Amino acid sequence: MSLLDQAKQNINELLSNTSGSLKTQACLMTAPEISCPTGKKAVKKKELILLDGTSVDSKKVTGGSLEWFPQDELTDFGTLRKQAYKVFDDFGVSLGGMYLVALEHLEEVLEKLSTIKSNWDTKVEQLTVEFDDVLSRYKQDNPEISKLVEDYKLPKQDFMNVFEFRVSPPLAIQPLFPEQEGELEKQAIERLWDDIAKEANRRYLMSFSGKESVSRKAVNGLLSIRDKLVKMSFLDDGIDLVLDTFDNMMLQLPRTGPVEGNDYHKLGHFIVQLSDVRKLKATATGSDDAINVSQFYQDDINADDFDADTSAQPVSNVVDMSVVNDFSDSEQAIVENETVAQPSLHPQQSDFDWCDNF
Repeated sequence: MSLLDQAKQNINELLSNTSGSLKTQACLMTAPEISCPTGKKAVKKKELILLDGTSVDSKKVTGGSLEWFPQDELTDFGTLRKQAYKVFDDFGVSLGGMYLVALEHLEEVLEKLSTIKSNWDTKVEQLTVEFDDVLSRYKQDNPEISKLVEDYKLPKQDFMNVFEFRVSPPLAIQPLFPEQEGELEKQAIERLWDDIAKEANRRYLMSFSGKESVSRKAVNGLLSIRDKLVKMSFLDDGIDLVLDTFDNMMLQLPRTGPVEGNDYHKLGHFIVQLSDVRKLKATATGSDDAINVSQFYQDDINADDFDADTSAQPVSNVVDMSVVNDFSDSEQAIVENETVAQPSLHPQQSDFDWCDNF
């Protein structure tokens, strides 16, 4: 039985328990261990001196490092690696070295990971077959480093053995002490607010800062924030209040064309508020300091004052899946998915009537 089939079977069993506790609504899962060779090696300085006393002149030799294998042949592996970690970023919140995700989405997560791994394995098999030809063409195209490549290259099998994409099975939540479940849930909610604030901040700097209008494509990009809130809405009823506020803002925008003028400033002010962890928490609890979408203050959207730390409570210890360690290192992260017995009160963006217009 495949990992996906086992997960489906276990989900059905968990969903038969309607207690509504965290352990019946979510699971934990480490991100895949992914590694890939760099195609580079440190070169001894004396090896770079030619017989005539001059040094090897090549863009493939930088800082004492030789690119003995063409980097463009490894680009696809880097892309797949980013895609894998983005799945975790989209569907969960990190807790220590793991991610917490609703059981409702576990099957979807596993299917996405399975597709990415399949593409990875296909490319590894293809490169295994073409390795010698790729290296031969590379030396022909870069004759000035041909001898260095031959001296420093890894044997084919050693090179291919570095490729790894290993997915661990999801884990059930079973705290050693019952009272720790509530603490785990509290930590997950705190991390969610951090993630939302960080993403809102990134979106503002990318699409709003220094501009007077925003494209429809950029507005559509904001829906990824809404999607994450929907996926994590099982954590706290207050998340629905934040979703209501988000939808209220979007419904005030024009249905077609770029967002500009008063609408642009209103949306910009809204994104600034979303980047404030304190505002998010206030909205979730229905307090007076909640996010306000009925008015805006242009002075509050001063790009010179808006930086990567706009939230009243700084976003810290947030795993940025777009920035990772050297690709040659094996990495871990975590994710989860599970299926909740009752669907979220808020539909996914593809099911929401106004989303089709963005």
